[in-house]
Amino acid sequence: MKIFLNDRVILLLAVLPEKRQPEDVFFEFHDRSQLKQLYKNFEKDETVKQLVIYTEQDFTTLHHAFFSLFTVVEAAGGRVVNERGELLVIFRYGKWDLPKGKIVHREEPEEAAVREVSEETGLQRMKVGKPLSSTYHIFRNNGIRILKQTYWFEMMAESRQLLVPQLEEDISVARWAIEEELSQLLENTYASLMDVFNGTGSETVD
Repeated sequence: MKIFLNDRVILLLAVLPEKRQPEDVFFEFHDRSQLKQLYKNFEKDETVKQLVIYTEQDFTTLHHAFFSLFTVVEAAGGRVVNERGELLVIFRYGKWDLPKGKIVHREEPEEAAVREVSEETGLQRMKVGKPLSSTYHIFRNNGIRILKQTYWFEMMAESRQLLVPQLEEDISVARWAIEEELSQLLENTYASLMDVFNGTGSETVD
């Protein structure tokens, strides 16, 4: 499982990986108090680009212990392509992004993804395809550590629909991007979205 703090990564793994990068920092999971201190140290030390936490025990225990350190928020979004293979992108807070937003009470992730895409881009008709892997990123809100899990879905939509960016959500542009543009857009997006832009998602459990 890959979790982002800005452009830095925490990997939660079921086993110690055979291939290791020399710059990565490795710890074997023992208990929640250890995780809490590990995260505090990682948050402060920006020289560590990737922290790998692994367990030889039950991965679910590691997963639950790590998530318990945060207020967990769920969101959903869509990787929308049209009949020409172009990707629907939005521009918000100075970065290229994909339409997504928080899941509201009693919504299913797929339902929330469709609603958010419609609200943020103006699309009214789309078909939902297979789910992509979730993305995870950490941020602070009023001093509270938030871990956001975003569910992603492949979607198809006709390009002739009118796109209307949701200005009240600080979205200034909603448009279709051709494949040749993607490398340039990826230079100005969030690290946690790289794999979603490419259609693969980022959740990894080994």
